[in-house]
Amino acid sequence: AESLTQQISAQHRLAVARLAMLGIDATDPAQWPEVERRLGPAIASGLAHDERPTARTLQLWLDAIDRLSDAMTHDTLTVAEVARLGDAILAEVGTAVVGMDDPLRIALATVLAGGHVLFEDVPGTGKTLAARSLATTLGLDFARLQCTPDLLPSDVTGSSVWDPERRDFVFRPGPVFTGLFLADEINRTAPKTQSALLEAMAERQVTVDNARHALSPEFFVIATQNPIEHHGTYPLPEAQLDRFALT
Repeated sequence: AESLTQQISAQHRLAVARLAMLGIDATDPAQWPEVERRLGPAIASGLAHDERPTARTLQLWLDAIDRLSDAMTHDTLTVAEVARLGDAILAEVGTAVVGMDDPLRIALATVLAGGHVLFEDVPGTGKTLAARSLATTLGLDFARLQCTPDLLPSDVTGSSVWDPERRDFVFRPGPVFTGLFLADEINRTAPKTQSALLEAMAERQVTVDNARHALSPEFFVIATQNPIEHHGTYPLPEAQLDRFALT
């Protein structure tokens, strides 16, 4: 029940955020006709009166959000419209994250360019909250991995495990199977584990037991490393630094 409540609340926020990215304010009565045109009268009424979807209407909301995603994907945007949407995204993230305007702008620009970004910053500055808020605003799934020296490549990509019922090995996806992936303190994990990200970042796929598994087309990596502590760290190789659009 709690999981369903969280999902319902998340879909309500996501619908409002997607509309904002299309330049539509769901709280503005003057724009309700446009909201109704895109989402249908039932959902438009729910947004207008700040009503959360019920379990019975949740699928209607999911379908409506998919239509918004299609509109965002296929609509041709001018540079000015992209800039306006970018500002709207940053303003939405700014309601949860304070004092990170420049890093967030860099991260958003990198995501829009289809790249990955590496930040060097001290712990405890809100990087996880910023990444999660950015993913939520963009409608992406989010996963975080705290990198440690004993981390294995399979902890990143996933692995094949024995299924007694099927009497066969079944692939269990790792945290890299998401939309926005945060690799926290990436330089604390061993090079062989760091290299597990190479294929994923370059080709948006992973290979496990000679089988290829595609990642989401909207797969992006935000990695961090601690600049003040070097004991027990492993500097990133040039091959991996090259996978980041910005460092």
